[in-house]
Parts: sequence; structure tokens; C-alpha cells
Amino acid sequence: MEPENPDYSLFLVEMLKKLERFDEALEITRSLAARFPDNEDVWIDHADIHFCKGDLHAALEMIQEGWQKITNSAVIGYRKVAYLLESGKQPEAEDLLSLLYANEPEGATELAEYFPRIKNNLIYIHLL
Repeated sequence: MEPENPDYSLFLVEMLKKLERFDEALEITRSLAARFPDNEDVWIDHADIHFCKGDLHAALEMIQEGWQKITNSAVIGYRKVAYLLESGKQPEAEDLLSLLYANEPEGATELAEYFPRIKNNLIYIHLL
């Protein structure tokens, strides 16, 4: 594993998630977030592990922390939209979705792949 490249570790995290070994995956992503705070994939994976565990509150906290570190990341912003919708914060999610779509519309496709229920959201339908 190269210390300046988190790709191998992120691959391992994906495998651990598939095996539902979430605590081990979280240990790795915590370390990666400290070492690579400007890496979108680290924050996405870190939050997604919490989401997979059913801890939506922690997922939102992690995605928000990542977004504070990488303020112009549409990838992180779109993931935040999914978590906000899942947590019932529809107005906030829709406002963010509109803002993100205005600046980077291609991210909506990835959002729909990750969170297919977005296709039923009226704001999403209107934007597309």
C-alpha cells in the first residue's frame, strides 16, 4: 500500500462493506480521513459505511464534515442530498439539489444510481 495513495485502502473498505464488516471498514476510513482530508472518495466511503449500518445521523455528520473540507465537491453535495432525503429533511435536500444541479447537472445521474428513489422527487423530475 502506498502511503500517499488511498486507493488500495478504499478497495479494501469496499470489500469489508460487502462482507458487512463495518467496524473494520470504519477504522480504515477514519485513518484515511485524517491522512487524506481532501479526498472525496474517503468521505463518501466513510459516510456510506454509517449509512449501510443504518446510522443515518452519523452518515450525515460525516458527509457534512467532508463537505466542509472540500467545499466545492458536487459529489459530496449530491450524496448529502440522498442522506437528507432519507432522513426526512426534504426542503433542505431539495434546496441543495437545485443549487448543485445549477452548477453541475451531471451529478444528478450518479445521485439517481446511488439513491434510485430520487427519481420520484418532484424537484428532481422538474430539474431533468
